[in-house]
Amino acid sequence: MENVRSTLPEPSIRHVDAGRGMQWWSDGWRLFAASPGAWIAIVVVWLLINVALTQAGWIGNIASMILTPILAAGVLLGAHAQDHGEPLKFEQLFAGFGGSRFQPLLMLGLFNLALTLVVAAIVAGAIVAVVGTAGLMQFFATDMLDLASTDLTAVALVVLALSPILLIGFALIGMAFWFAPGLVAVNGIAPQAALWLSFRANLTNIGAMLIYGMLLIVFALLASIPLGLGWFVLGPMMAGSWYATWRDVFGDAAENRPSP
Repeated sequence: MENVRSTLPEPSIRHVDAGRGMQWWSDGWRLFAASPGAWIAIVVVWLLINVALTQAGWIGNIASMILTPILAAGVLLGAHAQDHGEPLKFEQLFAGFGGSRFQPLLMLGLFNLALTLVVAAIVAGAIVAVVGTAGLMQFFATDMLDLASTDLTAVALVVLALSPILLIGFALIGMAFWFAPGLVAVNGIAPQAALWLSFRANLTNIGAMLIYGMLLIVFALLASIPLGLGWFVLGPMMAGSWYATWRDVFGDAAENRPSP
């Protein structure tokens, strides 16, 4: 099985109209409405896993970054099965841990960790250059609300000045990882190739991705108004719409796209 997956041809990148950025959200709602209980359970358990890991300190944060592509692949596989007429099952969240797909998805997680550490190293290096190693240690040991204190004002200014670089850096990482779990889990692409292919696909479909992202901001604000309860709907919709982006760009879009 591993040899078969490693020889699969690289899929071509489809260019979609910018309007698909809106349709992806409609597709996400369609999948959610078809099985709301299972979708809510999947998203809530994934959230609880991440919260539990982040409470475990830096080891938990590392584990969270490594596990994210594996769990994301499970979500996509569940949506893929549902879109083909199969029932969505809660245990599909953990489908990325099984079979030949686990090792390449684990490699994706390690790449996620490595690239995040590169961005963090840039920030840490800039802080050390301004206030030294002691200032860096004090920065990480101090509550963020105390950054305006006299000793840490220089550090706060450095972090503020680096904010555009941080945003760009994490945006580039996001572009590389957006389609990667699906490319590895379904298309059978090697992790390194999947990251590069995902990045190119985002550039190719930048119009649709921008509309999709702007709608996400609007929906997130609306979902947060009623005590955050709207996230019980928006979270599953995000998962389904994310699957729809992969389906249109790399999957069997023509077969699965709902009729108008």
